[in-house]
Amino acid sequence: MWDAPPRLFHWSIVVRVATSYVTARTGRIDSHFYSDYAVLALVLFRRGWGIAGNRTARFAALIRGPRTALAHLAEIARRAPGHNAAGGLMVALLLVLLLQAASGLFANDGLFEQGPLAGLVGPAWSDRFSAVHAVVINLLLTPSASISRRCCSLR
Repeated sequence: MWDAPPRLFHWSIVVRVATSYVTARTGRIDSHFYSDYAVLALVLFRRGWGIAGNRTARFAALIRGPRTALAHLAEIARRAPGHNAAGGLMVALLLVLLLQAASGLFANDGLFEQGPLAGLVGPAWSDRFSAVHAVVINLLLTPSASISRRCCSLR
């Protein structure tokens, strides 16, 4: 079984990413910034816990290669304590979340708002980070949209 920190992380990241998305879409930029700071802190925590946490939370227990992950997905009925090989694919999700949070620190909205570090890179680079921030949120939303479509089409 997973210990408490990864479980708390999993549900906290779901809430924070949803909050970040909603606050960005509704123009509540101050709340969006704070929510994104929480996402960044959570991802950094999980990276650390994946290195120094207990045996079942460590990334070494996750990363077994794509072939092993796919084989595990084929035999999903078999359950083992802790992470499984398919869960190792979620390490990529952590990297995408890290890219999203980091790019937001340097991004701008082209009008009034900018990330807290945007002034360090200048307008051209801030625009590039803004583009990355926009692309990555679509990457994050694509799997959930696909799941939502499948879920809704089953009804």
